[in-house]
Amino acid sequence: MKFPSYQLTAHLDQTIPVVILIAGDEYLLVEETCQQVVAAATRQGYQRQQQFTLDRQFDWSFLLSELRTQSLFAEKHVLQLNLLQGKLKESDAAELLSYLSSPNPDRLLLIRSPKIESSQSRSKWIKQLDSVGWWVQVWPIDRPKFPQWIRQRLKQHHLSADSAAIQLLAERTEGNLLAAAQEIEKLALLFPHSQITTNQMMQAVGVSARYTPFDLVDTALNGEVAKVHTMLRGLLAEGVEPVLILWSLLKEVRALMPLSESIAKGNSLDAALKNGGVWKKREACYRAALKRHDVISLYALLAVGAGVDRCIKGVGSSNIEAELLQLALGIASEPSAPLVSMGKNEKVYW
Repeated sequence: MKFPSYQLTAHLDQTIPVVILIAGDEYLLVEETCQQVVAAATRQGYQRQQQFTLDRQFDWSFLLSELRTQSLFAEKHVLQLNLLQGKLKESDAAELLSYLSSPNPDRLLLIRSPKIESSQSRSKWIKQLDSVGWWVQVWPIDRPKFPQWIRQRLKQHHLSADSAAIQLLAERTEGNLLAAAQEIEKLALLFPHSQITTNQMMQAVGVSARYTPFDLVDTALNGEVAKVHTMLRGLLAEGVEPVLILWSLLKEVRALMPLSESIAKGNSLDAALKNGGVWKKREACYRAALKRHDVISLYALLAVGAGVDRCIKGVGSSNIEAELLQLALGIASEPSAPLVSMGKNEKVYW
C-alpha cells in the first residue's frame, strides 16, 4: 500500500505490517517519519531495534539471519535498513524480493531510502513490498508551504509568531528544514511559551539558506533574475564544483532545444511539452523558459556554456564566477536583457 507521509498517523492506529518503506530526499522529514514508525511499533510490543546500511561492505546473510530468526518468546524486533540510493543493484533487489516473498511476522523491516524514481517503482521488490507492507512517500515542503510548516513547528514547541516573524525565519533558512527546526528549538529555549516578535526572530536566527545546483537551475528557468547571482555566489562559496554547476545548467538548455524546435515547426507549447515527455513537476519552469527563448537564443546559450567550459579548464578568462553568471543570467533573462553589474570593474552582458 502506497500513501503520503501526512496519512501515516491514521495508518499507525492499525496493526503494523511486516515491512515499511520510508522514501524521500528531505533528511529531516524522513528521519522524523522513521522515528514515528518506531514509536508506534514500540507501543505495539516491538522491543528492540537494529540498524543496517546497504553499503559496499554490506553482508546480506547477517541481516537475513536476524530477519528470519524465530524468537522462543515471540519477541518482536524492528530492523532498519538504510539505502544509500533508491535504485538497487540486481543482487540486492533479489535478496529483498526473496525475503519479502515470505517475511517473518515477528519482524518489522523498516527500509529508509532516498526518493524512489518512477522507473524503479515498477521493480519486482517494490511491487512485492507494496503487496505485503506500506510504502510511505515523504515529499519535500514546497516553497509556498514553508511558512505554514514553520508555524506548525512553532506550535509543537508551544510557540507562536506573527506573519512577519515567520516570513523572516523562512527567508533566512530558505529551503533548509533542518536549519529551521534547529532555530525553532533555540527559540524555545530563549523564549519558552512565547509569542515571538520580529525583533526577537531577527536577533536569534542566523542565515542558513541552502542551495543546490538544481535550485539554481530552477530559479534560472523560472526567470528569477535577481536571485540567480545570490544563489550562484552561495554555491561557489560552499565549495560546489563549477563543472557541476555548468553541467546542471547546460543539461536543461539541451533539454529545451527539442521542445523549442517543436514549437518552431508550428506545434503549441502544450503539445511540445506533452510530446517531449516533460514531467508535470517540471512543466511550469519549462513553460517560463520557452516563453523567453527560441532555438537561436538556446544555441547562443550553448556557445556561452562552451566558453565557461574553456574557462574551467584554464583557457581564456580566469573569472569562473563571471562566466557562470553570464550563462545563468542568460537562461533567466530575455535574450535582449541589459547588462548586470557584479561589482567594481566587473560587468556581465547578455
